[in-house]
Amino acid sequence: MDSKFKIFVSGNQREFKVERIAIKELIKEDPFYNNIFDVFIFEDTSATGESPENVYLNEVRKSDVFIGLFGDNYGEIKRDGMSATEIEYREFTKGPNSINTFILVKKTENIDDKSREFINSLDNTYSRFENLNELKRELRDSLFKFATQKNIISSKGFDDRVEMLSSYDDVDEEKVKEFLRKSNITYNVGNIEEDIENTLLNRLKVLKKVDNKLKLTNTGILLFSKEPKKFIPQNEIRVLRFKGNTKTEIIDRLYINSTIFDLLDKVETFFKRNTRTAIKIEGFRRYNIPEYPYTAIREAIVNAISHRDYDIFGTVITINIFYDRVEIINPGKLMPPLTIDDLGEMPVHRNPHICDLLEKTDTMEKAGSGIPRMRESMENYGLTQPEFSEKGDFFKVVFNGPKENIMDLTPENEEEVINLDEKFGLNKRQISALKIMIESKNTMTVKKYGEHFGVSRSTATRDLKKLLDLDLISKDKIKGKKETIYVIV
Repeated sequence: MDSKFKIFVSGNQREFKVERIAIKELIKEDPFYNNIFDVFIFEDTSATGESPENVYLNEVRKSDVFIGLFGDNYGEIKRDGMSATEIEYREFTKGPNSINTFILVKKTENIDDKSREFINSLDNTYSRFENLNELKRELRDSLFKFATQKNIISSKGFDDRVEMLSSYDDVDEEKVKEFLRKSNITYNVGNIEEDIENTLLNRLKVLKKVDNKLKLTNTGILLFSKEPKKFIPQNEIRVLRFKGNTKTEIIDRLYINSTIFDLLDKVETFFKRNTRTAIKIEGFRRYNIPEYPYTAIREAIVNAISHRDYDIFGTVITINIFYDRVEIINPGKLMPPLTIDDLGEMPVHRNPHICDLLEKTDTMEKAGSGIPRMRESMENYGLTQPEFSEKGDFFKVVFNGPKENIMDLTPENEEEVINLDEKFGLNKRQISALKIMIESKNTMTVKKYGEHFGVSRSTATRDLKKLLDLDLISKDKIKGKKETIYVIV
């Protein structure tokens, strides 16, 4: 853009000091809005010979957007029975940009008569906020509408909008090649620069030519850019592991803003590290039993990423891990006409281009099949079906865990079941020793092993060494104990 649009922020300086500064900082720190807007707040003016009223009225007349803050204190009466904020408002709405007026009213029980009178005169053409986060959300929504009207933001869905600040230099070609190796799209690498560019333009359609310059769409940024947070700061997942069943104490956390596949890999590693895996031996088979079927959890995370409303700023996808449950919360209600009762029956995509490319790599189940597979996976595993709900602008999935009944679960795939005799060539003594150590939570020593199975010390040592070499048990050297203690891994 050759020049930025000017925003004038008005509001009782005493009541809205924090909010006025927060508005300026919000726009300054957002890479998209900072490229579009300059913000004027009266606090930034230096001393001049002019009267304060003349200074701010001159700024109002030069502004393209007016943000007015009203609360319980109307403010000092200046002239014509009006406060400075109302004077500024009246001056702006006389000009050519009056349509770009956004009034934000703080929810309060103590509103004075003059404020109430002014607000009533607006005929409900304003938005309400209760706290700073709500103010920021309403502000972003207002500025988004302005940018759409000015054709700065395309009226297309989020995933197909072009990011005008991007260029081909933002493409990570290795991520593109990795995607193509995973996908069912036939591709011959050949000349890397030429073929990658052509693929992004004509096959994946995530690169566009605008005024003969290459620009990424938001889908391209989320899948193939070097630094997605540079353009889409709200593309963040926060994973929190809490102690117990409440949010009282966090014992581990992960905050990440990266490309979609990187997000999925890092979240999976964190999740598996912060949930339990039980071990059970029946006959010659060892069962590794994760606390949750990760196929169901992963599908819910993929859904959160691909269906979230990226036009809701200032909030992120959150995954809360408790002892008894997992909650996955993402910004954005279900797309109309979809309801909770319709889930799994009719596919409606908020970001169809993102979904289409994820389906091509089998990252996401085919349209409409993900929810039924989540339900089936939980049931087959021995857990209750996931619970879905909406609250405000958020959609939530809850997976209830097994609590103390983890040993009753059924592993979801053969990878979690090991035939100890076939895979490792273990004898009956070794398998029996593993079972004893698991079920009774006992440690093992060479002496205890020899006495239990009636074998010599050398045989006991040899048996335990093999289990140690296979990483099925480990040493636990206890201070003051001469004999080595073995524990289950």
